[in-house]
Amino acid sequence: MTRTATADDSASVSIGGFHAISTLARGHIPAGDKIKTVWHGYYVVQVVDHFTHAPIATLFINASRQESDAYPEVFERSTANLGDIKPLAVAGDRGFSLSKIFAFNTDRGVASVFP
Repeated sequence: MTRTATADDSASVSIGGFHAISTLARGHIPAGDKIKTVWHGYYVVQVVDHFTHAPIATLFINASRQESDAYPEVFERSTANLGDIKPLAVAGDRGFSLSKIFAFNTDRGVASVFP
């Protein structure tokens, strides 16, 4: 977390990244005359400070859920954990490079750094 004083003396925070760590197992179950693929496991969506690599917020989600769908929840948790200070920018991997996340960040005045 990088804090900088602005002209109006409020603090700003730059969050380094959203990471999704997964433990997954693929299974197959019969579904009529077809075989359905199912995923068992979970994702750990974690917000970390880019400078110190300290965790800011962590969210465990079911492997059947896209990590990008958890973005708003883990974003709100991270800002709450920082005393309602919004980040200046958020970086992440390609899994977060979606128009809905760019719009979410832009609506809050946060820069998106995704490939």
